[in-house]
Amino acid sequence: AVVSTQSTGETYHVASRLVPEDFVNNSADKLKEILKWIIRQGFPSNTFSYLLGGYVMEIAENATAVHPAMRRALLQVNTYDERAIQRLRDEIPDSGAGFNHAAKNEPDWENQFWGTNRPRLEALKRKWDPQNRFNCWHCVGFLSKDGE
Repeated sequence: AVVSTQSTGETYHVASRLVPEDFVNNSADKLKEILKWIIRQGFPSNTFSYLLGGYVMEIAENATAVHPAMRRALLQVNTYDERAIQRLRDEIPDSGAGFNHAAKNEPDWENQFWGTNRPRLEALKRKWDPQNRFNCWHCVGFLSKDGE
């Protein structure tokens, strides 16, 4: 969705969804249906993708902070259209959001951004930043201005 922020420009809110290798292999027709739907809705100009895989799939899922789903994904679909991302969320639930193009309004952001690495990352956050001096929107251990 496009939201006008000032007379000199607009802000675009991007969202992403990881598409796991097993979904591509086991549900290829479903994936084609989703991508065709995105095209038919007129979203292609608002949607772009990255091919993933390769060496990143050989690294242990808990070796870094990256969502473990990134290690199993072949594709990251990014879009500026809320209807397109919601369709992807509905069709490929809990597949994770790709980093660098994660939606600021991502439902269940803690799990979609960090996956099963979240508890380990939260423990590290408590250990190394017990006073939460490094607090940012949707980062591990994020606390709102209200402290929640």
